[in-house]
Amino acid sequence: MAVRRRKGSPYWQFDFTVKGRRFRGSCKTACKDTAEIIEGKEKHDALLEAWTGRKPRMTLDIACGRYLLDHAGRLPSAPTIRYQTRNILAALGKGTYLDDLGDGGVASMIAALRGRMADSSANRHLTLLRAVLRMARDRWRVAVTMPNFKAHYLREPEPRDRYLSRDDAAKLIAAAAAHLKAPIRFSLLTGVRLANCMGLDWSQVDMGGRTITFRVKA
Repeated sequence: MAVRRRKGSPYWQFDFTVKGRRFRGSCKTACKDTAEIIEGKEKHDALLEAWTGRKPRMTLDIACGRYLLDHAGRLPSAPTIRYQTRNILAALGKGTYLDDLGDGGVASMIAALRGRMADSSANRHLTLLRAVLRMARDRWRVAVTMPNFKAHYLREPEPRDRYLSRDDAAKLIAAAAAHLKAPIRFSLLTGVRLANCMGLDWSQVDMGGRTITFRVKA
């Protein structure tokens, strides 16, 4: 077995060919012994599919863990994704194989979630489960049965706009931390977006002319 480390990266990479098809990727580890085990597993799965036409199986808990390791663990929303993952595993079962997951299981999961959270939050769990299954099918090449996710999404109410009254604004400023009071007042007075407010530079301020110039996209 041969794993290699790219220049500037602490992680070992696998790179091999089976029946003319190239397989390569990161082992996500700086330990060479662990990397060689991972490469062996990747090669085993590739050979199984190439010579028998059967794809390897994967359980839901392994898929969710690998999704966090390979992708979601680096996102700002990682804590939320971990929370959603726990709910999904509790509803569907950690040991459920991805190719055994059907519409019945997904419907049961949604029914359980609806009693605990808003329909929009339940839909976010569906979106996460779909992302995990797609990654398992397309990137990890394991056996997956894709439910009809579109049929399970719940109807969400149309969002409504609500504008702050003077009393609301006063309460908001009074409750805000001291360092946030001035930016809040500025935003309320000008109506600028958060990025324009927080990214304001002195070069945009003309004290003599009593004007501020905002750089916005057309």
